[in-house]
Amino acid sequence: MSFTCSHCYIQNNEVQFGGRFEEQGCRYTLHVKEAKDLNRQIIKSDWCKVIIPQLDFEIPAHGQSAVLTTVEGLLQRTADGLQALQPERKAAQPEIAAKIEAFIERLQAYRRGDEVFSLILDDPAGNSYIENPYFPDNDDSMIIERYTRTSQDNILLGLEVDSETIAESSKDDETEKEETEVEIEENPEEVIAFATNCPTCLTPTQTRMKPIPNIFDSEIPHFKEVIIMATTCDACGYRTNEVKSGAGISEKGTRLTLNITSSQDMIRDVLKSETCILHIPEIEFEWHTGVSAGKFTTVEGVLANVKDELQRFNPLGIGDSAIDDSKMKQTISYLNQVITGERRTTIVLDDPAGNSFIQSDCLPDPDPCLKIEHYQRTDEQDDDLGLKD
Repeated sequence: MSFTCSHCYIQNNEVQFGGRFEEQGCRYTLHVKEAKDLNRQIIKSDWCKVIIPQLDFEIPAHGQSAVLTTVEGLLQRTADGLQALQPERKAAQPEIAAKIEAFIERLQAYRRGDEVFSLILDDPAGNSYIENPYFPDNDDSMIIERYTRTSQDNILLGLEVDSETIAESSKDDETEKEETEVEIEENPEEVIAFATNCPTCLTPTQTRMKPIPNIFDSEIPHFKEVIIMATTCDACGYRTNEVKSGAGISEKGTRLTLNITSSQDMIRDVLKSETCILHIPEIEFEWHTGVSAGKFTTVEGVLANVKDELQRFNPLGIGDSAIDDSKMKQTISYLNQVITGERRTTIVLDDPAGNSFIQSDCLPDPDPCLKIEHYQRTDEQDDDLGLKD
């Protein structure tokens, strides 16, 4: 929401989120080195903490309302908030007022670009954002981390009840757990349903899970077991499905290279694990590990999913303020042309865990459009997979 009064010049650019909590929290760390970094746009949700390490300063969640602004605007907003009661402080507590005045001057120095500093947005809801002008390429001045929420984070967001409530129902939970374990053991191929809350509207719903052993056994002997999980909310219509490997990590990584030459290639089955990185060499595009969950879909479905996530993770890259010839818009246009069959391209699925797959149309003969490579992982990849802990 945006409001400006032409009489008193009061402005309000408050943000109210109408969407859902993301599956993971996010932490943006921006190193502000140049004056142009102060112009980066920011979306700060109600659940977001703002931290400036150099000042040992933190704005807690709900300390400021959700807002769409810039780095400079956030600093000015903070300074104005501290300045508001300075006359009263100078009269009642002059020593404290002097310290706050010095603190405000440091903020103003940051706002003018006189000093280098770091700005951290830590949002367990995953709905805050700092603009990356180079998206989808990496930004050397910014680190983006996505993390699993803690129990305390879930309680803060209303996604989980506190420990006292859990203790009251612990006996019932244990009984249900025992019954579920017996059911899984007796019916290993049955669809298993367990209670959960919709991540969008928090309405109680169910997640269904089914282990599928050797899903491609007819095509690839000894292929691993996978687990398919799906959630549908009848209240708001939210739907999601996710695929996870049920058999651990392979001894070697797998690199799958597919040359898309016809519409037939777009309907090939694809199993893309959550550790898989997607490359499109023609446009030097890379979609990194951990951004999207595992999927069992088609080649077209993978490309459509990447396009949707580009827009979701860079919300300011598609609005009125977006640059017309930005690399993000060029990438989305390229993906649309591939999906509609107007352009041929190459996609590479690089999975260090070895849990991804693209269907071959020529088995048992070699597929001229599909190249499969198995490689030895690097120490860094082993560390990312937790094999060196």
